Amino acid sequence: MEIITGTEIKKALQEKTYQNPFEETEKCVKCGKLALPILIVDDEDGELANNPPPRNNGIPIFPHDSCIFVLYLCSECGEVTTSWNQG
Repeated sequence: MEIITGTEIKKALQEKTYQNPFEETEKCVKCGKLALPILIVDDEDGELANNPPPRNNGIPIFPHDSCIFVLYLCSECGEVTTSWNQG
């Protein structure tokens, strides 16, 4: 698993993906304002797939295979918004 922060984030948004490139900004899930990327998790070895989270209201939603997670921090309220995709 690789953690990407700081000046490497902008380049990683384009390169560290299994599908389309990630956006440079996202809309905050709480207040709708601008959220900026603060952390990228590259789970290319599938470590998270071996430890799926509990079911959400009975629906089995969990990453499998290799995944990339981008955490965006809202510039207004501080809420974290996450975007992810998998290989």
